[in-house]
Amino acid sequence: MQGEPVTQDVTEMAAVTNAWLRDVGRLLQWVEQVIEHSQPLGDAPADVKALVPLMLPMIRQCRAQVPTSEMIEAWLRSVAESREAVEV
Repeated sequence: MQGEPVTQDVTEMAAVTNAWLRDVGRLLQWVEQVIEHSQPLGDAPADVKALVPLMLPMIRQCRAQVPTSEMIEAWLRSVAESREAVEV
């Protein structure tokens, strides 16, 4: 069957992408914890002091926007099917 390699490729790519996203999510979680428990030094530039409170919401927003496994697989399948249709 012609569709089987695409399905296998999509499944493998989705697994790799999901693993990478889990790692990125963990990194963002650690960065969030570090920022929550730290303060800029007294001699830190004003722009650094102003940025620190803004970073937590930005990191939380990034973590909230991480796609689910199902979303990744559906997107990859759509891309693969589009490419397959163009090649035919």
